[in-house]
Amino acid sequence: PFRRLGVGGAWHHGSMKTNTSSTSSLGAVIREFLAPLAEVVGELEPLHAPLPHAVDVLDAFVELRRLGEAGVVLMSARAVESGEWQRAGRPNPADWLAARQGTSPGRARAELETSQRLSALPDTTDAVRSGELSAEQAGAVADGATANPSAEPDLLDTARRDSLRHTRQEAARRKAEVESELTKRQREKKAQAE
Repeated sequence: PFRRLGVGGAWHHGSMKTNTSSTSSLGAVIREFLAPLAEVVGELEPLHAPLPHAVDVLDAFVELRRLGEAGVVLMSARAVESGEWQRAGRPNPADWLAARQGTSPGRARAELETSQRLSALPDTTDAVRSGELSAEQAGAVADGATANPSAEPDLLDTARRDSLRHTRQEAARRKAEVESELTKRQREKKAQAE
């Protein structure tokens, strides 16, 4: 399985082997998958796709995008740890990630925050790895579950069956539960001290 493979050097199980080169064997394997995909996209003529198949082709690209986003989210924090953003002269990690991805610093920052939060959220990480969640869905779940870890299963369920908007609302509600409880405890503690 890919998640047991090291990024640098030869593939192996167990601890990650490092490589002084900026390219990795895992990166090379991923790029091997890109070549035939680039050929398919390069020859894609949407008007030639039969209407009964158009939705299926779209869904295949949505699955592909989710898996690509999963890789970006999973690797962003680790890539930032490399310090390459500083060597590249970028003012911050999000700016560096945005430039590499051709996206906005805000989106890159959100993906980086999600990436950093995933280490404490194994169920969300598994859902990201399997392509069940988009980067935005993963971000909403991670935001709520970081503040309220017991909410992770419910938030994952919401993300799988409902809209991104509702998932974000539910994550905010579950965060507010924890914040309300904390505020209540602080008030009680202050009242006891008086």
